[in-house]
Amino acid sequence: MKTATITFHAAHNYGSMLQAFALQQTLTALGVDNEIINLRTDSQKEFYPRPELNAHNAIVTGTVRKMQRRYDLFEQFLITRLKLTKEIADPDNLASLSNDYDLFIAGSDQIWNPECHDFTFAYYLPFAGRKISYATSFGPHGSAVKEESERIMHELLEYDAVSVREQSSADIVRDLTGIEAEILPDPVALLDKEYWEELAGAASVRKKGYIFTYHPFPRHVFVGLSRRIGRKLHMNNVTSLVRPTLSGVVKNSGFRKELECGPLEFLNLVRHSSLVISGSFHAVMFAIIFERPFFAINNGQDNRISHLLKVTGLEDRMIDQENLNIRLAGWQKIDFSKARKELERMKREGIDFLKRNCTL
Repeated sequence: MKTATITFHAAHNYGSMLQAFALQQTLTALGVDNEIINLRTDSQKEFYPRPELNAHNAIVTGTVRKMQRRYDLFEQFLITRLKLTKEIADPDNLASLSNDYDLFIAGSDQIWNPECHDFTFAYYLPFAGRKISYATSFGPHGSAVKEESERIMHELLEYDAVSVREQSSADIVRDLTGIEAEILPDPVALLDKEYWEELAGAASVRKKGYIFTYHPFPRHVFVGLSRRIGRKLHMNNVTSLVRPTLSGVVKNSGFRKELECGPLEFLNLVRHSSLVISGSFHAVMFAIIFERPFFAINNGQDNRISHLLKVTGLEDRMIDQENLNIRLAGWQKIDFSKARKELERMKREGIDFLKRNCTL
């Protein structure tokens, strides 16, 4: 069975690249030949550029070099860990692949979210014959779907099997098409905890006793709340950014910035942290997989995180200004037993879906 997956594999975003890796590793373990369609549009490359060294200030120069190293770590992971097709920059050229594979797979990640900066309808696989989706998502809100509802409905009706990552995405599919999409886990849940631990490494890249504070696009409320938690627990906040810059809300936050951080270093920071504070779906997901103490700062803004915490029985890990003191009183006391069982169930369902649909 020769398959091709389309997803946000080349975005310099930890969760995007790691979920692409996880799905391909799972398919390979099932005996399914898989390549990831190496679609790298100009807009995506512009959003994740390699920083240029054009400053003479020693401090600035040192920071830029670290950011260049970060870029290189992502590219290294991309080249050495993923099995890719030839690089394609123009989505219109993807039709040339239509006869090369028995099956095309859309997903996972937010590839069906029209609000994503690098979105194109190519992620709906309009050129493909036989196609399925695995745990795709319309994003945190799904609000942009309405404007494109007619086209999205048309594309979804062409699928042989549709699965999504959270209930809100399933609701969108049902409302548009009448299809009851299966809700399946993000691909990172398909690999065992021990597998991820080996990738993360046994030795920490930082001294123990730190809080890993991470948000893809940090805002002042997130930074302020994280800083308060760090002070109350007398621990340093360590952070890494999706798009490291020399300005922004974290510039003078007091956080220790881990700029030389690719996907593997990200896993290491989560695995060896004393506490994870995040508004990122994948950071929360890996905290659960590694069974690390964590708090999700969400404020109901991301239904993907809300769904994940609900199904794993960890809704009490949501934190905000109002419940801060109550939550901190038991910040280390987490019963992962339900989450462990739920992850195992989710994994079985995800693999069963792939077995059913990735065979001739």
